[in-house]
Amino acid sequence: MGSLLLTIALVMTAGWFAVAAIGMRRIGRLSENKEPRVDGPRVSVVLAARDEAQHLGATLDTLRAQTYPSLEIVVVDDRSADATGAIADAAAAADARIQVVHVESLPAGWLGKNHALQAGAARTRGDLLLFTDADVRFLPGTIAGAVEIVETEGLDHLAALPTITSPSAAVRWSIGAFAMFFLLFTRAWRVPDPSSRASIGIGAFNLVRASAYRAVGGHEQIRLRPDDDLMLGRVLKQHGFRAGLRTSGGTVNVDWYASLGELVRGVEKNTFAGLNYSALAAVASVSGLIVHAGYFLLPLLLTGSMRVLALASVAILLASGAVAAPSIGQSAWTTVLQPIAALLFAGVQARATVLTLARGGIFWRGTFYPLSDLRRNQPPTTGR
Repeated sequence: MGSLLLTIALVMTAGWFAVAAIGMRRIGRLSENKEPRVDGPRVSVVLAARDEAQHLGATLDTLRAQTYPSLEIVVVDDRSADATGAIADAAAAADARIQVVHVESLPAGWLGKNHALQAGAARTRGDLLLFTDADVRFLPGTIAGAVEIVETEGLDHLAALPTITSPSAAVRWSIGAFAMFFLLFTRAWRVPDPSSRASIGIGAFNLVRASAYRAVGGHEQIRLRPDDDLMLGRVLKQHGFRAGLRTSGGTVNVDWYASLGELVRGVEKNTFAGLNYSALAAVASVSGLIVHAGYFLLPLLLTGSMRVLALASVAILLASGAVAAPSIGQSAWTTVLQPIAALLFAGVQARATVLTLARGGIFWRGTFYPLSDLRRNQPPTTGR
């Protein structure tokens, strides 16, 4: 019976490798275009910033250096207590393409960032809207390259996976496994398939046709979703708009959390939200991650042919990560950390779930959002 179960597991693992790892290798890459056409559609960059004085200047510098000629930049200073607003105003004074929106108060029923993005989008004149964050850096031809993809393929939404770095070695080493879990969760390889409801959204780079964004009601429908980037992609796909996904290949870069502690606290608001605040789904997710980690120990516990089968299955799991890692800008060797990363994110998921249930909601950027309100703001779920 043990050999039969391991054989079944081996077959399932091989299938997972074929569908997931090879599928993710088919995800195209976003390349720079340093000589874009001058008659391309106008692009409006919408950037929400709250207390981002440390990063905003560098981000705006890379946006101002874009080769794309028809560009405007809308910076939304969302109730910042530091120099964010002053930095944005100074940039606007130096560059006519930049305008600044200062948000002084948060309306009831809105998460701050979502309201800021909606307010920024309302001020745009572009045919395409690029939603991004205040700590993202772009190579000069990034936006031009993305517009070329959208126009050539007739897309309504293009998301790009950023290249993520961190001063913490532990965080850097966990990025590859974290990205694998995320891409499997979203079924990223199926996002471009119009017949699939698989969807994705990336906070660092969500390029959306303005007409599509307004047709779905903008951020209004997801006003209380802390995972707003993912949900924007879901809502667009749910309404039949064409989606695309690219790896950034270093064209879009983000400095991630500076320590594991920051990572755990930083993703706390998103992990339970991604499961639609379902305790049952959270238990299943945590259990699955623990089982995934424990699977790597099987060869140590078995003998004979069963050990061979277990080793083969583990080898396929590691190969899956190694194949996919370069496509997300990570070293293939980090796949050996899958079991450790799985346990780490099982702990993150469990912690986020328990804290959210115990508190009756989430704290984000100094504001408390009741769980009852968060649960009511649920966009349509996807299947396939």
